[in-house]
Amino acid sequence: MRKTTVAILCILILVLLLGITTTLRSSAASTVYVATDGSGDINCDGTDDQVQINRAMDFVVSHSEYTTVHLKSGTYIIGDTIFIHSNTILEGEPGAVVKLKDECGWPGRKGLIEPSSVGAHSFKIHDFEVDGNLDKQTYVVTQMGEPSIHGRGYLDLFFASSGANGDHSAPYDVEIYNMYFHDGANDGIRIRGDGTDADLKIHDNTFYRTGHDDIYIMYTKNVHIYDNDFTWIYGDCGVRIEDTSDVVITNNTLYTKTSDPRGLSGIYLSLTNSLHTSNNYTVAYNTIRDVQEMGIVVCNRVAGTPDIDKAKDLYIHHNLIYDAIGSHGYGGGIQINGWNNTVIENNVIDGCNGDGIVTRNRFKMGDTTGYKIYIRNNIISNTDYYSGFSSSGYGINNYLASRHDLILENNNLWSNEKGSYRNVGSYASDLNVDPLFVDRGNHDYHLKPNSPIIDAGMGVYVSADSTPAPILNTIGSRTVDEERSLSFVVSRWIIDSITSLLIDVGYSGSDYSNASAGLDRTVSTGEIVTLDGSASTDDVGIISYTWDFDDSDGLQQDAAGIVVQHSYSSVGTYTATLTVTDAEGKIDSDTVLLTVQEIPSDTDCGNLDIVRGTATIDGDLSDWQNTVGITIYGVSDRNPEEDNIATIKAMYDDTYLYFGCDVKDTNLRADGVSDDTSLHMDDGVEIYLDTLHNNGFAMQTDDYHFIINLNGAVVDDVGTGSGKDYNYTSNILKSVRLQGSKNDASDKDRGYMIEVAIPWSDVGGQPSNDIVGLFLAINDLDNAGDLYFFNWCNLTGSYAVPEYWGDAIITGVNYSTLTHGTSCFIARSIERNFTGSSPRSEGASNSN
Repeated sequence: MRKTTVAILCILILVLLLGITTTLRSSAASTVYVATDGSGDINCDGTDDQVQINRAMDFVVSHSEYTTVHLKSGTYIIGDTIFIHSNTILEGEPGAVVKLKDECGWPGRKGLIEPSSVGAHSFKIHDFEVDGNLDKQTYVVTQMGEPSIHGRGYLDLFFASSGANGDHSAPYDVEIYNMYFHDGANDGIRIRGDGTDADLKIHDNTFYRTGHDDIYIMYTKNVHIYDNDFTWIYGDCGVRIEDTSDVVITNNTLYTKTSDPRGLSGIYLSLTNSLHTSNNYTVAYNTIRDVQEMGIVVCNRVAGTPDIDKAKDLYIHHNLIYDAIGSHGYGGGIQINGWNNTVIENNVIDGCNGDGIVTRNRFKMGDTTGYKIYIRNNIISNTDYYSGFSSSGYGINNYLASRHDLILENNNLWSNEKGSYRNVGSYASDLNVDPLFVDRGNHDYHLKPNSPIIDAGMGVYVSADSTPAPILNTIGSRTVDEERSLSFVVSRWIIDSITSLLIDVGYSGSDYSNASAGLDRTVSTGEIVTLDGSASTDDVGIISYTWDFDDSDGLQQDAAGIVVQHSYSSVGTYTATLTVTDAEGKIDSDTVLLTVQEIPSDTDCGNLDIVRGTATIDGDLSDWQNTVGITIYGVSDRNPEEDNIATIKAMYDDTYLYFGCDVKDTNLRADGVSDDTSLHMDDGVEIYLDTLHNNGFAMQTDDYHFIINLNGAVVDDVGTGSGKDYNYTSNILKSVRLQGSKNDASDKDRGYMIEVAIPWSDVGGQPSNDIVGLFLAINDLDNAGDLYFFNWCNLTGSYAVPEYWGDAIITGVNYSTLTHGTSCFIARSIERNFTGSSPRSEGASNSN
């Protein structure tokens, strides 16, 4: 009887395996699909779903024709670790969530996702959500005490270790991207290496509310962390790197909630053990704001007299740090201790509580002296005294002057509460003037055209230490020497090169011949394109501008001049190159990408009635309720609820032409705060007017263009017959009302309303005829940084073609005198689905 039972079980297992194999072989090549709704190759039931996910991973690793486990949309409740193998991929799709079960009771040093074996390598994790379910792990609070943050090694969302604290050897060749890690008791990503080259790439992820560090890396080499969004630093730091070399941290955004500030610092770099080294770092193009302690902390925690080169070669540049709060006795922009051959340049540090840059220890420290720090080309302003540190309040504070030699060159320090310097020797080349930011209150750190810093031409203070030793870091997209040649004109938060930071003030070793060919754009075949190089800058003066319109046949001189024009007869993508030469023979070039599309044969805009009436410009659309307008439906490849729906209405009186715009948008985003040709890259509305209704394939002098973004910033320009005059300035009135929180990815917004009043006097007077050309568009920047463009006429090429705009009929009817029963006869409701929308890079625009 027992033999029969065993035989039957064996047959059942064999049938089950054959069934799984048959199902998998019917799937897409190389991929095993896991689902929660019964649609997968392997299906989960919401209890201990790691069993099925691990079964899928095991199958993939044992069948060479498979590489990937794909989690379909759904919530996967796990009661144990998910293991990933070498040479495999664990991926998901929108809506796929791995969530830890309530009160899991796990011991310490156990992660939700871990490598499966010693030395696991060459694996990728991407495109799903990991929810640590922190609020339902009260046993961690019981174990650790209050507060519930700082899980002390409990429940890392991704965990890998090679040392005594874990049972897996160090992984290498690992890529983690497009993930959402949140609500973990300890670290979001925790990797403890073995001192060898790991080749770790962590990018394009979002982190929210982890109990310790969002990313914690130690004892390894070759780490690249970039394009991540740290939306609520909650425990300690956004990024912590210890005892590691060859590190690049770039293009990240790090902050805590201003309404509930938690955590400590943005980026924390540390040497903790004399057996290790921390060499060769680049920290660049990051935005760090509102953190509770410092924006960037750099510390050497080794006691005694460690070798001066144990921690060295650090390059901190082009970072924006503002409004650090000050907490737990620490605060400020950049704090550094015991890191030799450090260069801090081209940063803006504003409004921090503590010091702009300070030498100070965060923990214990040794007695080694002679650490050299080169500080140049920075703007440090509005630093406040912090009561938690009695020696604070300075722009640059060499608090540990006995250990550190500071070499200052060409910085601008302004309005720091206790003074510009403390314990600092020579700073003869520095400026101490108001930099004249465009809008400091809204963190627009462009300089106004009359800033005393622009073209100040200060020379470099000459000293024996004025040139640091070379720092070679080829992990990033450029070597440090290449980066050093860049001036403030390419600072990541600077878009308008005319008002770039510290032009001609910086370190004399930099090359200040900077060509600027303008923004990328999309145009139509046959359209005259104006290329403008007037934003180019140079320290001694540019003497020649030459243009090549198409680099596919090699660089040639197709035209010369600051501003030139050209048209393209064929559809395609063209790279136009501007080359500038200055009076000293220095040469620089810049390119602009031109996407040429066919002129649409039928745009089918329809008509819109502009009815007589007067609106109060206050962002409240209640006085538009009897007016019917047009509705534009955006249709893209995103989740449908993310697509915008816009209703736009129009009225007029003897003084103004009015527009009321009601836009449904779940992600409100806008950065621009001034008249800037990049406003089309924010959420907002575009209006084009052809007041004489004379059409044409280029904007004429009766054609006007307006952009209004969520900050109420306005772009206004007028046609010239061959392009646009960007010097045109209108006196339009506008009001914006938000239904949600701008630039907050943690919530779901409802939309916004924009009211606009355009003075007839600004557009040539009220037209004598009763019809004008009209074109309306909605720009949508989502939380991933992708741009979507929707418009009334379904244009997919350049918007600046009046021939393809719609018509607006100016009626003599005053809507306010009509009853609700008759209002439908005075305005037509026209619905448009624009299905051609797609993500655009920030260099692309239809607004040309």
